[in-house]
Amino acid sequence: MRRKATRKIQTVRIVYPDTGIGLENDARIVASVLESAGLRVERRAVPIGCGGSFVLRAAGRAFRLFGDAAGAALYRWLCAALRPFSRDVVDLTVFLQRVFHTYAPASRRSIVIPNPEWFNPDWAWHLRVVDAVACKTLHAVDLLTRYSRRVEFIGFTSLDRDPDALSRIKPTETALWLHHASAGLQKGTQAVLAAWAKHPDWPMLTVLQHKNAPLGADAANVRYIARRLSEPEMIEHARRHAVHICPSESEGYGHSLVEAMSCAALVLTTDGAPMNELVKPDRGVLVATGPPRPDKLGIRYLIRDDDVEAAVIRALALDPGELYRLRVNARRYFDSTLPRFRSRLLALLTRL
Repeated sequence: MRRKATRKIQTVRIVYPDTGIGLENDARIVASVLESAGLRVERRAVPIGCGGSFVLRAAGRAFRLFGDAAGAALYRWLCAALRPFSRDVVDLTVFLQRVFHTYAPASRRSIVIPNPEWFNPDWAWHLRVVDAVACKTLHAVDLLTRYSRRVEFIGFTSLDRDPDALSRIKPTETALWLHHASAGLQKGTQAVLAAWAKHPDWPMLTVLQHKNAPLGADAANVRYIARRLSEPEMIEHARRHAVHICPSESEGYGHSLVEAMSCAALVLTTDGAPMNELVKPDRGVLVATGPPRPDKLGIRYLIRDDDVEAAVIRALALDPGELYRLRVNARRYFDSTLPRFRSRLLALLTRL
């Protein structure tokens, strides 16, 4: 059912860095929610390095010279002064990840949806010049409240990779295991492979990774797929494997976890935020971590092979009925994410 658009906001521009599929999918998800409310939405992917208006970037230096209040007031004044000369002015700009200053004057209101783990500390002042900082996780709210007076939790969702998951999975099926290493960065891949190397008796593990990433040690129960996969191929792997092992060092939101749950997969992930905010013991298995450390505006966790090993042993001990129950819970959690996100985001827009 389409919800009526707010009176104040009718036109929206979503602006985000052109860095690949992750933020592109974020833009698709936000656009879909806004369009379902009757808003007119356009998306703009901005090439990396196009930070925007020199005048407004220079205004950012006012934060260092005059403090937060004066710096924010100057920035907004400059945006208002430039707005009559801007083309295609919209009611709202939704910035994903960071503010692009070129687009700031051409908008009557603006919000930013950042990922703290990807957010450059030099951009912290961006959070003070928008009307609201909208956070996908409560973890992000905790981290970003110090940088803005208006930080709001909206939640988020991911693309549905298997709408028929609950009718497809069976309690008696053999559980296949998957680890998506990507380029091997921040995914806990070395700890996963080290744990598997100790246990030739464990199930076959399929490892998806970047074609240029180094392969781990040879093991009879590890199968590497080291090439660029198409989206349909990625979805097929996600659906076919009942257990996804994803002990991430950090996540901006956790799309790999939530997409796995859309396939009714059992997810093993890090017992640290935001991962343990998405995956709970009633729908997954948590992996203990070593001491965390700061990473940009977020946190990075130490993933150890002993902790991965312990979590895998717990997962392997699940009887088929319990594994099935956790997988069903995972899919049901996924089904709850979109309506909650839609409700919070649209409620925020009415308050701008």
